[in-house]
Amino acid sequence: MKKLLISLLIAALALTGAGCANTGSDTSASAAPAASGSQSDAASSSDKGVTIRVGDLASYELIKDADEKGFFKEEFSKDDVTVEIKSFQSGPPELEALTAKDLDFALMGDQPAVQGVANEIGIQVVSGLLDGTHGNGLIAREDAGISQIADLKGKKVGVPVGTTAHQLLIKMLEKNNLKTSDIQLVNLAAGDIVTSLQTGNIQAAVTFEPSLTKAVAGGGIKKISDAEGYKEIINVIVGRTEFTKEHPDLAVRFLKVIKKTAEWRDSNFEESLGILAKRTGVDKEALRASASSMPPLLALKDSHKQAILETAQYLKNNNIIRRDLTVEQIFNDEYAVKAGIQ
Repeated sequence: MKKLLISLLIAALALTGAGCANTGSDTSASAAPAASGSQSDAASSSDKGVTIRVGDLASYELIKDADEKGFFKEEFSKDDVTVEIKSFQSGPPELEALTAKDLDFALMGDQPAVQGVANEIGIQVVSGLLDGTHGNGLIAREDAGISQIADLKGKKVGVPVGTTAHQLLIKMLEKNNLKTSDIQLVNLAAGDIVTSLQTGNIQAAVTFEPSLTKAVAGGGIKKISDAEGYKEIINVIVGRTEFTKEHPDLAVRFLKVIKKTAEWRDSNFEESLGILAKRTGVDKEALRASASSMPPLLALKDSHKQAILETAQYLKNNNIIRRDLTVEQIFNDEYAVKAGIQ
């Protein structure tokens, strides 16, 4: 009965067009001289004065670029709408904030997104974000005797449990005829990975940017492999369904800003790289390779959705989620399509 009610709700949203904590620092894009916008982008009375709360991760550029360049202010200040940005270390704490209704949108890897949908916290994937295949990987201390994945046997390996990096670690082990019981798995926050490697508390880690770059740049740590050949990692934007149903026009306009920012980044990569360096505290040149290898990927094609469905099936097979999920349950493309993301 519960699945039937969920399916009916999703169908109703599609027919009506309604689809139209571990918090870090907050920044807000609020009142500023308004840029002229089209009449179609004018806010309804129920949208005026709303605060859009967005969860962002350190390695993602687009939210930082949009905030730095004033794109959110240009779009929303005329309607007294504020975009509040909250920084997180990984996806699971964002899920907690979404569950508590402290966020309206969040940028994250596909695994936490799928887990949030499966746990029925009231979210859907509303857009792609970037291809993170080369932004996730295995790193190890140079003195740990690790030169390939098979060398992880018996070693202390750190990973942020419940993230895409966690799934990547399991896939790496499986492909090399190892199990998690063959290693000493240490659950660490992404922000603690580098220090734990440097102090020798762990010998290796599977994590994501900017921790990968920070660790290698600090010396004594080397990169063993990224996710290529193990998992296609699609990072996404999720929306809280209650918010997007109540404010469909704001959801579309938010994604329009994301699209505009991605197009700006394509023509202004050096400036975007500088913004990322400033916001993360990592040297610009150290970030160059990883930023270049993780291009925006907003329009989710069938192949990308299939990769995320494979993540869902993997999580079900490993008893991390307890039910099968469909494309319709995970994705809501309506806002992205209306924002011109196709």
